[in-house]
Amino acid sequence: MNRASGSRDFSFSDADCRRVAEFFRALGDEERLRLILLLSRGEQTVGELAESVGDALPTVSQRLKTLRYAGLVRSRRTGRHVRYTLDDEHVDELIRNALEHAGHAKSNTPDR
Repeated sequence: MNRASGSRDFSFSDADCRRVAEFFRALGDEERLRLILLLSRGEQTVGELAESVGDALPTVSQRLKTLRYAGLVRSRRTGRHVRYTLDDEHVDELIRNALEHAGHAKSNTPDR
């Protein structure tokens, strides 16, 4: 057992490490993270997302492409629109855990 997490040890490959690093790289940008947070509320079009964040459609499309490539979001075409959603519930859980941890870590940071 891993003492820090209480979970069982597991094996992983170099490919697994590369995939997870890509996943976190995609989340490492505040603007892409903002899109993930918006998508955690439900499916949205590129136009809806662009309006919410106040950015141009091509900019938001490029960010979504990065998130899609990392396996964080998926898309589907409905007529003339492409709708985006989180890939699965694990993405939502990961983001919620990260936000909770960030709040917890901030409250435990010593004053400087």
